[in-house]
Amino acid sequence: MEGLDLRNTLLIFVSPEDFISIRSGNRLKLDPENFHHIRTVLRQVHELPVNLSPGDGRVFRAILTADNKLVKADDSLYTFSRSKRVSLVNPGIKRKNLDLLIQKSTEVGVDAIHFITSQYQNHPVESIEKLRKTALSACMQSKNLFVPAMEKHTKGIAGFPFRDDVFYFWGDPDEKVGIDTLSDLDLEPYSEICFINGSEGGWSPTEAEFLKNRFRSVRLSDNVLRSETAALVALFYSKLLIRESQKSDS
Repeated sequence: MEGLDLRNTLLIFVSPEDFISIRSGNRLKLDPENFHHIRTVLRQVHELPVNLSPGDGRVFRAILTADNKLVKADDSLYTFSRSKRVSLVNPGIKRKNLDLLIQKSTEVGVDAIHFITSQYQNHPVESIEKLRKTALSACMQSKNLFVPAMEKHTKGIAGFPFRDDVFYFWGDPDEKVGIDTLSDLDLEPYSEICFINGSEGGWSPTEAEFLKNRFRSVRLSDNVLRSETAALVALFYSKLLIRESQKSDS
């Protein structure tokens, strides 16, 4: 948007309450985590322009003063939106791999990540708050205004709260039909597209049977993909489908 430089200006995320407070003219102190990142890691020690967002697509220009206060630069408010959401259902995986999955899927633009249990995984998801910090860091680096929502479920894939307005698909390495057979026409009746990712040990026969009877299965690659790689392939293709859907509507 004219007047807003997202690519070259530092992006800082604040709570919805602080976002409103600063927009109202209050000067709020920079939190310790952002202080360390900006002043120590990036070595930005002087006053500088920043963009402030609560992580939902809203953003305005602000100033980080030399005494570490955030104050709005002007009255302009910019609001971005997405025509269709992209989400991920993922069993718990090793923490190192999970951090990578969150970082890269956030950069691609995932809107929500749902963590579930599965019969072949032994890595229960830890604190959602820790994972959210990983996503926030990825949003800051990629200048992504949409911080993904994260939820932890305990009932496994058969107990997941599926919705009628979401297009679900999953990766089956034995499937003859490739992911490239999905098209933007498949998305027309839906507000969201969701990839159901397998665990590091794959799905159990019972879980695989449940998925085959409910959702579209596709082959992601001729190679065997790791869980975090499979998620990125599916999410990236989903974002391409949404762009095609937007073109079709114009």
